[in-house]
Amino acid sequence: MYVRLRSEEYFEQQISSITAQSRTVGLLSVPYQTLWEQAQLYIQKKLDQEEAEQRSSEPATEHTDSGCETMSEEEDSADLWVEKYRPKSYLELLSDEGANRTLLHWLKLWDKIVFNRDRKVKQKAKVDSKNENRFQKKLSHVLNDGLDEHGCPQQKVALLCGPPGLGKTTLAHMVSTHAGYNVVEVNASDDRSPDVFRTQLEAATQMRSVMGMQPRPNCLVLDEIDGAPAASIDVLIKFVLGKDTGRGARSKKKGRGGGVLKRPVICICNDVYVPALRSLRQIALIVQFPPTASSRLAQRLLEIARKQCIRTDMGALLALAEKSHNDIRSCLSVLHFFKSRKKDVRLVDIQKSSIGQKDMQKGLFSVWQEVFQIQRPRRKLFSTILAKGDDRLQPMPDLNSLEMKFDDMSLASRMLGVLKTVQCCGDYDRLMQGVYENFLSMSFRDSRLEAVSLGLEWFCTADMLSHKIHATQNYILMPYQPFAFVMWHFLFASFSWPKITYPSTGYEVIVKEQKARQILRELMRGMAPLVRIHANPAQLLFDTLPLLLQILVPTLRSVSMQLYSAREKEDLNHVISVMIDYNLNYVQERTLEGNYIYNLDPNIEELALFPGQKPARLLSYANKQLISREVELEKMRRTEARLQTDTDATKETSCSNTVLPNHRQTLQPKTISAEMQCRDFFGRVVQHGKTPADRACTDEIVKSDIWFHYKEGFSNAVRRSVKIQDLLNSGGM
Repeated sequence: MYVRLRSEEYFEQQISSITAQSRTVGLLSVPYQTLWEQAQLYIQKKLDQEEAEQRSSEPATEHTDSGCETMSEEEDSADLWVEKYRPKSYLELLSDEGANRTLLHWLKLWDKIVFNRDRKVKQKAKVDSKNENRFQKKLSHVLNDGLDEHGCPQQKVALLCGPPGLGKTTLAHMVSTHAGYNVVEVNASDDRSPDVFRTQLEAATQMRSVMGMQPRPNCLVLDEIDGAPAASIDVLIKFVLGKDTGRGARSKKKGRGGGVLKRPVICICNDVYVPALRSLRQIALIVQFPPTASSRLAQRLLEIARKQCIRTDMGALLALAEKSHNDIRSCLSVLHFFKSRKKDVRLVDIQKSSIGQKDMQKGLFSVWQEVFQIQRPRRKLFSTILAKGDDRLQPMPDLNSLEMKFDDMSLASRMLGVLKTVQCCGDYDRLMQGVYENFLSMSFRDSRLEAVSLGLEWFCTADMLSHKIHATQNYILMPYQPFAFVMWHFLFASFSWPKITYPSTGYEVIVKEQKARQILRELMRGMAPLVRIHANPAQLLFDTLPLLLQILVPTLRSVSMQLYSAREKEDLNHVISVMIDYNLNYVQERTLEGNYIYNLDPNIEELALFPGQKPARLLSYANKQLISREVELEKMRRTEARLQTDTDATKETSCSNTVLPNHRQTLQPKTISAEMQCRDFFGRVVQHGKTPADRACTDEIVKSDIWFHYKEGFSNAVRRSVKIQDLLNSGGM
């Protein structure tokens, strides 16, 4: 429990403020004259700011604005512009509005359990089914509005993914603050230990901020989650799902079950398809963060440039945004650099600079989109063409000319663009799998299938190159792999938006192959020895199993077995014998619909039939049940016959007098000599007469089939250890 302590001065200030408000006359708590003066100061400030902006836009080279002169250099260079011009409210965000609203909507779903407020459910307007998908956005975020039994959202983690520098962390901070949370940021790539990761999770989600005038519940933001190890991701998933019980004393306090997560968790990553995030993607709300619009970013950069008295124009800022791939941090760093050098930002300076070369790696879907889509020609920006050695601005060229209207759409420029994108990604094998699984669904024109045929040849060439590189470690051939993607771009690309799916066929094929190999091994392991010595796995798979499926389906009527004809009984016995030799039988299984069916075990139909193919002949449910029962009975008969044969052989061996046991052949009973005498405590010889019963007992020991050898001599007694505790207990009784 936390108890807040207030001083007496604080209470006196509160009382005085309340009494001051109660003494006011009128409807306003603040006097009208004070409000009027504040309004006049605000209007004058706005007028001065507009006048300063107009002066900065004038083409003056020698004189500077009065507003810029009054700005101190210490204030200008005190903070980085990335921090100085960070959005202060939700309305100042530059990111996509769809991503902003989706993340905010997901955070508002936590109001029931965090703030104990019922959410307002709005009725969706009826949309015509014909025009329902007409105006949908290309980037849609699937959000589950349902709540679980504890009042928490179904998707307890939000995974915000996108290229670096677009403002993902800023969006997470701003939306969390806007929803009423205190942001606790943890860089997941720093703390590699799962124990430290668990401790930070518990501290961030089970406590609240007590500092400040308005304590708020925490919202955990895990930045760079794709850099965390797989063990930490497993800890996060178990913690979110309530399956993490902790270690040591914490687990004893919490009990066997884990607690319920009562605080939102936002994860931020650059690449959502990292192998470590595979299990997290299944339970999280994935919010794709699209790049910021170039015009919107350029408009914000123009406002910052005017505020910092930097001479520039909209064309140069648009070029800056496009060259940096809409990286807000990179753009602000460039403007800050030009401001420190006291230079104007012109288009030619942007074109000559080497900005935008950091963090050039794109995601898999971005690369596939560039391979399958031809970028539409865009109107060129207003460019300033400079002569060599001339720094003066040239007059604006004709915007209606073809060279100014459109970009260079030649095959050479497209080839260089695809090569650069693919080489920056680097994962050629996975990129090739994605192209192979999606190229047939593209809208390219190829009525004679010439492009498909040529594309398949390039797939074979790329596969041979990849196999050669990995088999011989000859990495000299690796620079030739990206050229296959250029050819696929020329063959399958179009202007339409491609519908791309993540490649999963390769993984499914590997799983099916492993399952088939397991079925084949199980079949070989259970076969009769006389059958197994004449078969190998390849022969079974290609020659025997397809015909075996035909042999195991006899022509039987759905009647009682006593009504079968001699031919039917012979076929049934033959099928039963074959199934026992190959260790096959019918097993009853339940389908998803609740029906019961009989399948072969091992199910060789998965090996001998193509997917979706049905066997030529089928047995009824009753016939399969009959065959399954008869197979089990025949196995029991064969087992009993084998045991009976072994018993008879043992009896014949014991009845024969010519053959003696091994211990009877090699060992002889030891005669007790007369020298061995028994003496009492005082050393006197004790005479014992051997009775006929003792002699008979000795003869039984010698003739027994079971002998025990211990050190010297032979005995059929079994020694056992006796503890002192047993002796004491027996003496006490």
